[in-house]
Formats: sequence, C-alpha cells, structure tokens
Amino acid sequence: MKRRNDTSKESKRCKLEVLHEADILHSLGDHAGLPFLLGICTEQEPYCLVLQFHGCGEESLALHKRIKQKLLNKTSTVGTFQDICSALEYIHSKGFLHNDLKSNNVLLEPKKNGFRPMIIILEKTDQ
Repeated sequence: MKRRNDTSKESKRCKLEVLHEADILHSLGDHAGLPFLLGICTEQEPYCLVLQFHGCGEESLALHKRIKQKLLNKTSTVGTFQDICSALEYIHSKGFLHNDLKSNNVLLEPKKNGFRPMIIILEKTDQ
C-alpha cells in the first residue's frame, strides 16, 4: 500500500497525485512489468493506492538494493533489464513517458530463475 499523509496545506495536492497515479495505472492496463492496482483510498487521509505487493515476505526488493548487495548474476541481470525494457516499451506504446525511471523505482518479484522487475512510482508519468 502506498500512502500519502501530509499537512493540510499539501492535502489537496497529495490527493491529486494519488488520483493521477491511479488514473495512469488504470489507463496502462495489465502488463507483467507494472503493479496491479487493487483500489484507491481518497475519502480521508492518509490517501493511498492499494497495489499488489511485490517482494519476499514483508520486504520489497528494490533493484538498487539488490545491485548493491550483488545478488544479481550476469544472466539474471541481462534478463531483468530486458524485462524492464519491455515494460518501458509498453508504457511508451500507450503514449506515456515515465519521467522518473531509476533503480529504486523498480521492484523485483522473485521467480523460478531470477526476478521479474516491476516499474513503480508512476506519479511523474505524462501522456
């Protein structure tokens, strides 16, 4: 769950950001490299997106942490980056630009032979 809980001065802006990101996820539709939107909470603070969890146990697996910990071998690294490119190509094919793609905006979902990357943080995405 991604939560936004800010001062009342920023409350309206935060609500709009949550709605914007939810609208983008809805517009993009289903893709293996994007999080699945389960719902949004905007009736009261904290505003939040309810997304499918990607990680291991209760811990999300961010790409930048896995690189620092040297947990990706050459083979899985190549496959991971090919999957990131596929997801980014899908985003572009729908007429969107991510505008904030970096290693801490990619989560890794453990799978049989490595990881499946998920591009997250779509609040800066433009059409």
